[in-house]
Amino acid sequence: MSDDECPPLCEMETGGDSNGEEEEADEWEVAEEQNDPVRCLFCEQISPTMTVAIRHAKEQHEFDLGEVRRRFHLDEYSYIKMINYIRREKPEPAVFRSGTSAFWTDDKYLKPVENETWLMFDLDELDEILLNGNGAGSGGARENGNDVGDTMTLTTDQYRKLQGIINELTAQLREKENLLQHAASDIEKMKESFRNLLEQQEQKKSKAPEEKIAQIREELKHCVSTVAVEDDQGYFNTYSHFGIH
Repeated sequence: MSDDECPPLCEMETGGDSNGEEEEADEWEVAEEQNDPVRCLFCEQISPTMTVAIRHAKEQHEFDLGEVRRRFHLDEYSYIKMINYIRREKPEPAVFRSGTSAFWTDDKYLKPVENETWLMFDLDELDEILLNGNGAGSGGARENGNDVGDTMTLTTDQYRKLQGIINELTAQLREKENLLQHAASDIEKMKESFRNLLEQQEQKKSKAPEEKIAQIREELKHCVSTVAVEDDQGYFNTYSHFGIH
């Protein structure tokens, strides 16, 4: 086969691969930056991540970064100053637990004294760290950002028994509530009856003697008026033979 008959060689597409390699390299660099060892602000302890360093500062030095941020109203600018102040002046952690006025306002604290990992920390990430681990932890097992050291697994049978107990207790509670409601209603009725009885007694006691006499006369009059005329005639006829009329 002659050279003229040879098919042209395909050009290698390297543009896309090089971009992918660059992106991958950038990702590795970010990962490496995020995993840089972190030296404690108050001792020589080296932590593998910022999360561990923040936890160490809180547990060992009582330096709660979240509380310090709230107390001194830190933003990114004042946070940088504070870190440089700590590295330069080496204060005791206790000074951050009192007062609300920052003592690192001088612009000289904008210049870092060394290559500082704390300065690369995004303060906005602190909320997520505190939310996931509250800035501290016992080192127990975690799953999906949640502590699982205190969880307990139940079998299906155990779960059903537990659910049955809960339902039974709930039914008993409702029954007792109904009984209490009925008892309260009965007590209220008894109170009302007793009040009515007392009112009637008071009304009887409050009647004047004249009213009582009038009431008796009215009752007697009613009794006499109820006797039939025929009964009266028969009564007088029984004495007619004695001649007393």
